[in-house]
Amino acid sequence: MENKHLILVFILFSGIILSCNDKVTQVKTFMANVPIYMTYEEFSNSIKNTSQQDIEKPGKIYIKDNYLYINEVNKGIHVYDNTNSASPVYVCFINIPGNVDMAIKGDVLFVDSYIDLVSINISDQQNPTVIDRVSNAFPNIYPEIDWNYPMAEVDPARGVVVDWKIEQITTTEIDYQIYQRRYYEYAAFSNVDVASNEASGDGNGNIGTAGSMARFTMKGNALYAINNG
Repeated sequence: MENKHLILVFILFSGIILSCNDKVTQVKTFMANVPIYMTYEEFSNSIKNTSQQDIEKPGKIYIKDNYLYINEVNKGIHVYDNTNSASPVYVCFINIPGNVDMAIKGDVLFVDSYIDLVSINISDQQNPTVIDRVSNAFPNIYPEIDWNYPMAEVDPARGVVVDWKIEQITTTEIDYQIYQRRYYEYAAFSNVDVASNEASGDGNGNIGTAGSMARFTMKGNALYAINNG
């Protein structure tokens, strides 16, 4: 009888141990792309003219009237007076964090600024004025990551992601798998060739011309923009 009690106690004790082991959360330490944030207030007030900048990483080019607009990837737009196309004259640099695309109609410059779509009055090239902002028009747009490492958690409540830093983080095995999945999803999105259209005019010279890889295009009174959806 005593042996039966011992066997019963052993079984119960083993069950408790197994149950405890099931609840042990595995942790993992690894290097990852950790987001650097800009507050929404600072972000919304960041579009302005600055001193002349060197062209280091040129992106899209746009022509409107006698002006030439050259995107500086993720930083803003160089503006040139192109009256003499053989010798363009530098006018200004419009600081626009996260900008890669643009379109113009009349005196309004439409740009992406990371997650937002922004309308800017450029009737005075030296004093661009934000007239409208569509928040989160392009959700989940981030600066390019270091593809050697997974992406850490992004917290929209902290602001807009404007850069990354490589840091060591410790998290659960489950969260690590989520970070890995996010990395592969973002990699797949970043490598997709997105079809785009030539910008077309409205017949009266109000709309400028973009290159064939433009993500923005104007048609009449409508702006068409390709997002990451």
